[in-house]
Amino acid sequence: MEQSEDDSTGNDGLVAASLENSLEEITYMRLLKIPRVALGVIGNCLSIFSFVYMEPILSFVWESHNLSKS
Repeated sequence: MEQSEDDSTGNDGLVAASLENSLEEITYMRLLKIPRVALGVIGNCLSIFSFVYMEPILSFVWESHNLSKS
């Protein structure tokens, strides 16, 4: 099952042409359809929300544990 040089060069041209046609613009919606990216975005949003929610009361909690001065 050997390929001749003519077959391999012809196939390479077809593969390169199909790759050029399959490249599409990357958008935020297309990225969010990838499960790994979507879970990362959701996790990041939850961590930022919890930090913003907890930040005003953290100084009082730290003060009660004598960890820092408010």
